[in-house]
Amino acid sequence: MGTRASRITIRFPPCSGGNCQAAYNDGVTQANNAATAAGALGLPVSIIYVDIENYTPDDGTGGTCSLPVQNYLGGWDTQMHTLAGAGSAGVYGNVCPALKDFVNALPEPDDVWIAAWDNRRTIWGLSAPSCSIPDSGTQWWTSNQRMHQFSTNASGKYGGFSYSLIDQNVDDAAVLANNGSKTYSWTTQSAGQCYAAGIYDATHWGGYQYVGNVFDACLYSNGTVTDIAPQWAVLGSGAAGINGLGQAVGYGWDSNYGVHGFIYNPGIGSTQIDYTGANCTMLTGINDDGLAVGTWWDFLNVDDCDDPASTMGAFMYNGSKFTPMSFPDAVCTQVTGINGDNQIVGGYCTLQSECQAVGPFDCTSGFAYSGGEYTDISAGIDDPWGINDSGQVSGEAYPQYGLYNLNLGPGSFVSSPAAGLPAIDDAADLALVAGAGNVYITKTH
Repeated sequence: MGTRASRITIRFPPCSGGNCQAAYNDGVTQANNAATAAGALGLPVSIIYVDIENYTPDDGTGGTCSLPVQNYLGGWDTQMHTLAGAGSAGVYGNVCPALKDFVNALPEPDDVWIAAWDNRRTIWGLSAPSCSIPDSGTQWWTSNQRMHQFSTNASGKYGGFSYSLIDQNVDDAAVLANNGSKTYSWTTQSAGQCYAAGIYDATHWGGYQYVGNVFDACLYSNGTVTDIAPQWAVLGSGAAGINGLGQAVGYGWDSNYGVHGFIYNPGIGSTQIDYTGANCTMLTGINDDGLAVGTWWDFLNVDDCDDPASTMGAFMYNGSKFTPMSFPDAVCTQVTGINGDNQIVGGYCTLQSECQAVGPFDCTSGFAYSGGEYTDISAGIDDPWGINDSGQVSGEAYPQYGLYNLNLGPGSFVSSPAAGLPAIDDAADLALVAGAGNVYITKTH
């Protein structure tokens, strides 16, 4: 988990009377009031979300709600842009009002925060019984413009503290306006006995620890280290990914140097996972929906998964079914990370000699996968190792390690002090981990 703050002002739908000009003027007034209130609290006038409480849209056919709401948002959006510039006008509401009214405001809200209590940690496929917001199209907030409130009145623990009556959200939208215009500084903390390889947030990660002369997969949680090495992994193991539910994925070596993947479930233990028909399997990431990703390969000459690969491919695994992945025209493909939006990053090689020369998990070009489409990102980062819910990718743009912004494209790479293969957290906070035993955590300005 991570904690993020945003500003919101509450407004019930301006339905009564159906006076559109009055509704527009009210939107302007409320934007002024919200900006003044933010300033009084010492907050910069950045993006502010107006809460339009739920109502039944009338499709703009002359009823008492839809047209006033559209005009209210028109006034809100226009005045927020006047006060704070583009990207500053947000709106919170339910699926049907967003689909039928928010999208028809002029100008349209920059970002939306949708309440759909379906317990799905994703910003896609947002729907209600009679409404569904499309995941594509120019006017459906598809470019890092959505937050999803997926549950209400939740309880649990975070950082050693209990909480209750909390609405849970996943975000891929601006919390502060101009999210792309950030500078970074770094703080460092020790990874303790569990050397970090896959991180969920600044206090939860997976990796490996040394037990005698063998390294075992482990989880770190608020200072406590748990050994999760499978019993069959007698020659070593490591956890490569962790989600917010405490599940972890990784790999291990058996007594014959065969490599197998595993999924760890709290209270149950580690389950061996092998891709159908492959000699060697490694799992590298898992999101909060339980969707895991990994890579399989077959050895070239001898029965040893550490030898160069003759064939290699990637896959998604949902707990019962493997779905193969392959970058178009690639000879071999590997995947290394997945986020809550089912965006996946990895690498590919186009020549068989490259696969044989580098062996598994060192393909020469980076890619991102989303919604069935593959995108080459090697111009910005050639060795991606993880992706978070905000579209930041960690990895290597040779010879530097750091962060690449999938949404900003080439030129957005920011180097880090990490001295080893980094991974980015699955929450929206930014963090890098290095295999040298330190966790490097970004601070944004």
